[in-house]
Amino acid sequence: IPSSVHTPRKAISTPQRRHRMKVSVLTLGGLQAAVEVDPTCTGEQLLAELGEVAPTGVALKVLNGEDPVDTRQTLEKSGVVDGTLLTLVRSRMEMSVAVGFSDGSAAVWDAEKGELIHTLHGHWGGVTRIEISADGRSVLTTSSDKTARLWSLADGHCRKTLSGGGSLSGSTFLPDDKVLTVSDSLGVARTLRLWNVNSGRCIRVFNTINDILGAACSKDGGAMLTVARTVHLWRLETGRCVLCFDGHCGEVTCTQFSNDGSLVVTAAADGTVKLWRSETGQCFHTLDGHRASVKSAEFSPDGRHLLTTCANGEAKLWCCSTGGCTRSFRISQQANTSPPTFSPCSKYISLIADDGTA
Repeated sequence: IPSSVHTPRKAISTPQRRHRMKVSVLTLGGLQAAVEVDPTCTGEQLLAELGEVAPTGVALKVLNGEDPVDTRQTLEKSGVVDGTLLTLVRSRMEMSVAVGFSDGSAAVWDAEKGELIHTLHGHWGGVTRIEISADGRSVLTTSSDKTARLWSLADGHCRKTLSGGGSLSGSTFLPDDKVLTVSDSLGVARTLRLWNVNSGRCIRVFNTINDILGAACSKDGGAMLTVARTVHLWRLETGRCVLCFDGHCGEVTCTQFSNDGSLVVTAAADGTVKLWRSETGQCFHTLDGHRASVKSAEFSPDGRHLLTTCANGEAKLWCCSTGGCTRSFRISQQANTSPPTFSPCSKYISLIADDGTA
């Protein structure tokens, strides 16, 4: 069955090409490097272009004057303009581990010292999901009591309680101090809500016809993918669905954006994987090779490769530009693997199987 793409009746205007800008970066070695970048690239992409990789236990921060730059945001959203001087600094990375419990409590530990930092009390139902924010300052918990709570890691206090729209099946952090929640109604997840965590207000509601099986957001927080019978792309600013990616014979199992948001991957139970252009919805590669349902698909940080895993314990590494399979891995004969992970430099991957091998 050939791939097909359904777009809304109203034509989508193609964004105008942006002019590149020049910024100066004072690197960790004390050298000042002049870099020409696109204003829409993120701080993470800037670090990758400079070849700066943080040592173990160390975080890299980008400063614009004395103000930190959120590396998940685009440079233009962070106030970086043509001629800006940025500075790279090292800081100790606070490693924390968070666990939720069936009695409604959650606990946060210092991963290096093994010491309990906070015990979080507030939910009257079991904690079903827990996540630590990228900056390590907040914890987000989802509970069977139909609420999500935002906690401060500084003092362990609950900052906001997010509720509404039935039971919550999941929640996740987004850039710009936003949180996305998925609501269930009679066991069917069909509503997503976008929240401002500072005010605790719901700023956008997304309603779908079909059961939502999964969701993924772009790194800049501007777009979202939802998995139902097909995959839909939404603009978070307007709340509108702008594209539908349709072409798999089997049920879609997962989807993901590339780091720069230009590509979308979809994978299905029929063993196929498809690569799409996020602006046009064009499918430019169908990757065949898996003999079982594809469980996960992950882009490398530089966007050049794709790593997929399937139900028979096999993993494959693909070249995004050619669509060819460059490596196949099988770390266990009869074990499923967890979602794969790339190193920040895109040179290494980790795979963990259910039997404890890696």
